[in-house]
Amino acid sequence: MSGTGTVTDNLTRALTNLVEPVVVAIVALVIARDELRTRLRTAGTARFPLVGEGAAVISAYLTAERNHGRIASDADTLAPTGPGSTGRSMVLVER
Repeated sequence: MSGTGTVTDNLTRALTNLVEPVVVAIVALVIARDELRTRLRTAGTARFPLVGEGAAVISAYLTAERNHGRIASDADTLAPTGPGSTGRSMVLVER
């Protein structure tokens, strides 16, 4: 995906896929089930399946685009995973 299309279109597509109804339903299920959250933690997976992985994919994509010279060389490619992002907000909801 990196190096093709526009960065904006690629990010829009990735974020739309990240919040599709199936993913939202999985997150709601995890929020509602204490035992499921405990089992996920024990297994070493993200507290919210797919959200942490999605943030990692977006960060890797932005890094690749930066390496292609399609975004500024000093761009913070970890910004989508920082405070205020969906994944971080969902982690705070759990607590």
